[in-house]
Amino acid sequence: MERELALIRVAAGSVSERTEILQIAQIFRASIVDTGEKSILIEVTGDTGKIDALERLLRQYGVREFVRTGRIAHPRDIKKHESWSR
Repeated sequence: MERELALIRVAAGSVSERTEILQIAQIFRASIVDTGEKSILIEVTGDTGKIDALERLLRQYGVREFVRTGRIAHPRDIKKHESWSR
């Protein structure tokens, strides 16, 4: 299983922009981790395609910062790796 973590700071000045950004974040099951007067910081985890899609949608509002971990992976079924339990 592969996943990434991304933090995206988006410009959000008006109430309508904030509302739209929050709706987009909710669709992607992202979390709002910080809000300021002029921006919102969003945390999202998922595969590369999900992160890319969210970033593309948020560009229209002005992405101020975009940081991501890169792919991390771990086997899904730990039982397949019996040597780990020894």
